[in-house]
Amino acid sequence: MKSAESGRNRSLRSWRSHSSKRRVCSHIAFLYTAAPVKNGAVRLAYPLAAIKESSERIQKSLIRGSLPALLIAVILAAAAAVLIARRLQRIVSFAERIAAGNLSARIEVDSADEIARVAMALNITAERLEQSFTEVESSRQQLEAVLNSMQAPVIAVNRDERVEWVNGAMNRLMPNRVRLHAALLETIREPDLLMAVRETIQTRQIHTTRAHILPGRTY
Repeated sequence: MKSAESGRNRSLRSWRSHSSKRRVCSHIAFLYTAAPVKNGAVRLAYPLAAIKESSERIQKSLIRGSLPALLIAVILAAAAAVLIARRLQRIVSFAERIAAGNLSARIEVDSADEIARVAMALNITAERLEQSFTEVESSRQQLEAVLNSMQAPVIAVNRDERVEWVNGAMNRLMPNRVRLHAALLETIREPDLLMAVRETIQTRQIHTTRAHILPGRTY
């Protein structure tokens, strides 16, 4: 009697220490689970093929569910990229129009994100630039009107000694009408005057000289 009870105890201890085992019977893999109960033990065998099949079915379900989500994400990303590219193209077009001299160009702003803030800043810059240019042009026209009303001849040259502007008195003085953007030497051949103009351009200081532009006329 004691021998039978001792054998049963050893069997229970063996099941406790090996409660979960994987065995192969007749080329079929099983997962064995054993648990002790009163007056014995319960052992459960579950085929691993069913577990593998369930795992594969879950993986396939995950893949089928992930593909539509991935496709939607790709479509949304492509749409966002196209939209951003179009908005950046507006900024490039705006810059090209400003560079071409169209200071009235503006960027259409239809959102409130970072690109929209950049567009608004560029619009403000263009507006201020247009106002400054308008003021400069107005001042130039006023100065031109004043100089044209003067009886004294006036001629303006740039750093390359080319004629930029001339008033009516100067045109009336010369035998031929002064040609704009032409070299000053083509209009005036008086060495002292040409030297004074050159020194003024180089030193940025006022130089005074007398010149005989026409026979019998000293300036």
